[in-house]
Amino acid sequence: MNTSNDITNLAKYISSLSPNELTITACLFGFLLGNDLDAYAQQSLGNFFELLGQYLLTTSSQNFLKENIND
Repeated sequence: MNTSNDITNLAKYISSLSPNELTITACLFGFLLGNDLDAYAQQSLGNFFELLGQYLLTTSSQNFLKENIND
């Protein structure tokens, strides 16, 4: 199992979704992941995903900045 390849394929799939499809998918995942968790576990999982998103946004922003400086 090639985890890196799986993640790349998942990212490509997510990127191919329309805004509405992406929103609905995120809502469904949130519902399915958090439905059976207590409030503390929901908060912990939500904070984890927010941190993950912030990391990806920060990395992407820095990459765009460096590309613009080099161009």
